[in-house]
Amino acid sequence: MTSRQWEPRNEGDLLLFTDGDSVHSRDSLTKTANFLQDTKANLVTLAPAAILRTFWEKLLQPPIFWLIMMFVGGKWVNDDKKPRWALGNGQYMLFRREAYDKVGGHYAVRDRISEDYSLGRLIKAHGFKLRMVTASESLGVRMYSSFPEIWRGWRKNFYSVSGNHPLARATYRLALLFTFLVLPFVVLGYGIYLAPAIPLNIFLLTGAFMAVFLWLGVIILDRSIQVSPLYALLLPVAISLYIGIGIDSTVRGALGLGFSWKGRVYGKPITGQLETGVP
Repeated sequence: MTSRQWEPRNEGDLLLFTDGDSVHSRDSLTKTANFLQDTKANLVTLAPAAILRTFWEKLLQPPIFWLIMMFVGGKWVNDDKKPRWALGNGQYMLFRREAYDKVGGHYAVRDRISEDYSLGRLIKAHGFKLRMVTASESLGVRMYSSFPEIWRGWRKNFYSVSGNHPLARATYRLALLFTFLVLPFVVLGYGIYLAPAIPLNIFLLTGAFMAVFLWLGVIILDRSIQVSPLYALLLPVAISLYIGIGIDSTVRGALGLGFSWKGRVYGKPITGQLETGVP
């Protein structure tokens, strides 16, 4: 028998990228490939079932998921007429190879922390069809397992979602979070303070209306992922902590301190020279 060197074959029409710690059903790939073919999509990315076990996971993860859908676009991600609204989830991304190659693949986003988010945006920016699907029966992921891990993980994500951290954009996002998600509870609290003297004051009515709207959104999400709705009552605490994460991210990004994650440091200024060329 003669020996020979084996080389990887790159002949597949579809490319699947998924996280090593994700949990898949036996038919997840079949279902996703069929959906991609039926919809003529170029990228199908799945939103998995969230595996949440600790208090901090159940408190902080659902509001952040909710915020992502609000600020990144929700159902607009699947609207081909809205190229600016795009999202890719690196926990499961199934590409048509032709589209993946044309946008430059992962090499095109090699300088990005959240390469999945950036790849989703590239796909739509090039006129390709992106579809995001909730697939709680086909895929499950536990993103973070402790409060420090949640803090570090979302700190780097806030940095990347702000466009690798232009200070003005990061500050703008923090201002939005405070205005729409914290201020209503501040107004409600002031209205309750005035209630003994003025029972139906404008602060109480306005704050109650906006706070109930926010609570309902998180309660609906909590029920859908089998988390007790009681956690939604602590939404002001969760949002305040997330603003703290955003401030931490903004300061570290502005000062070039970098973000440590799984043995690597992202976001620090590059002092050496990069090698050029395509791998």
